[in-house]
Amino acid sequence: MKIAGRTFSLPKPQVIVIPREDGDIIFYAATVIDRDEFDKICPAPKPPLIVRRDKTQYTDVTDPKYLDKIGNLSRKRFAWLIIKSLSATPDLTWEKVNINDPDTWLNYEEELKDSGFNTAEINAIVSGVMDANSMNEDKFKAAKDRFIHSQVAKPLAIFPPEEQ
Repeated sequence: MKIAGRTFSLPKPQVIVIPREDGDIIFYAATVIDRDEFDKICPAPKPPLIVRRDKTQYTDVTDPKYLDKIGNLSRKRFAWLIIKSLSATPDLTWEKVNINDPDTWLNYEEELKDSGFNTAEINAIVSGVMDANSMNEDKFKAAKDRFIHSQVAKPLAIFPPEEQ
């Protein structure tokens, strides 16, 4: 897709700075474009099929085991987004997390704690990842303000120029 002949680049990674007296710790949170990779590794569970006496069938989306699987999938998706986004940080290596092993993804918070990050710092890291991967009113307003400012110097193109 193009608009006015322009193609689009990805947003720059969000810089997350954790202040430390012995030197600030810098994380980069990149925008994750899609979750196809996640969906291949962790397909969504299917609700159980219930067959009634009259042979009609329906899927039971209220089944407790199914709901537990959905909840676990959501937690893994959130953890994967954090890990995938933070992979933009140069030289970041995880010891308890492997991006290819979904059974390790939920370890990201424990590993951050074990590495010396407190709850507020972990929240700042997660917030930076969420900011890099979402839109908010401030971003929309800033973009709109840039657009309006760019239009001030241009004549309005509502009416064609008059012929002389």
